[in-house]
Amino acid sequence: GGTMNQRIKLPEIFEGTWEHLLVLTYGAEIPFFENALLRSSGFRCRNKVILADGNRFLESCKGYAENKMLRFMNRKYVADGIFVPHAAHAKLILLLREDNGLMLVGSGNLSRNGYTSGGELFTSYNYSPEEKQDLPAFQSVWKFVLSLINKGWVGKSAIPFLEMMSETHWLFHSVESSKSSITQNLDVSFFQQLQNEIQKDKVDELWVLSPFFDERLIALEKLITAFSPRRTYLLVQSGRTSIDKKALKSLLKDRNNKIIVKTIDSSKDLNKLPGIHAKLFILKTANRSICLQGSPNCSQAALLLTPPFGNIELGNILIGERSEFDDVFENLVLTT
Repeated sequence: GGTMNQRIKLPEIFEGTWEHLLVLTYGAEIPFFENALLRSSGFRCRNKVILADGNRFLESCKGYAENKMLRFMNRKYVADGIFVPHAAHAKLILLLREDNGLMLVGSGNLSRNGYTSGGELFTSYNYSPEEKQDLPAFQSVWKFVLSLINKGWVGKSAIPFLEMMSETHWLFHSVESSKSSITQNLDVSFFQQLQNEIQKDKVDELWVLSPFFDERLIALEKLITAFSPRRTYLLVQSGRTSIDKKALKSLLKDRNNKIIVKTIDSSKDLNKLPGIHAKLFILKTANRSICLQGSPNCSQAALLLTPPFGNIELGNILIGERSEFDDVFENLVLTT
């Protein structure tokens, strides 16, 4: 399936004439969307929908209204919320037209940092009549969007514009294999999905990169207990990763040499960079690597639960040879 990228080139990624744009995001810097993307002369698209986490969206709208910051909302594009008890945390850019599709699934929100900082990871997918192998990925994302609508979670004003996207006839072509590397947690938790993938294989190494951990490190502990890796590598950014030091200490206490904490620098000059917001879980067995990459952090709400009890998350489960994903870490400059 897709290709994992650290930077997405803006506004180039949006260049061209498209029929439909769908952005899923947790937080939305809508003024950034208007200034950086709507004004870009190379981007033409008649139907544009932004869906953000409902509560976050309502909060930010208050601010925009007071400052008269938005000129085109609900005129040139539609913005609304996904309303669930926990966070609607999925992050997606989907561009569709008659014969082509471009899709990015990753960690970045609709914001300057989220789309331009280089501290994010996205997996990109392309569809064209010549290149159809990513079609199942587009179809599984479309099914995901329809599920959100069917469950009644999507703000009403967006629905007719989402339904227009179903005009894209190739989204409904039949495919030989419907297996897609794109994955979500509406029915099965990511933890369960990783277990299904590993089955009886022995996990040699577990690598965890997450800017956010739940309070008592419940998700991390569950991963370590369930997969009992020979070594666990935790990648943290000093001063930036939200991880409870006391909980980490007690986790390390019983597993002294089995958990290795590595500090990451995304560049030598930290002030210039907004930190690494990418999320990555890699399980290495003797001869393969299973990588979960996308929106889920290392928390119960993201990994262990399904909505409405957990977050709505979207990711990619990529499978390769044992060393397949090592270069991702090299780009992040690891120091021990």
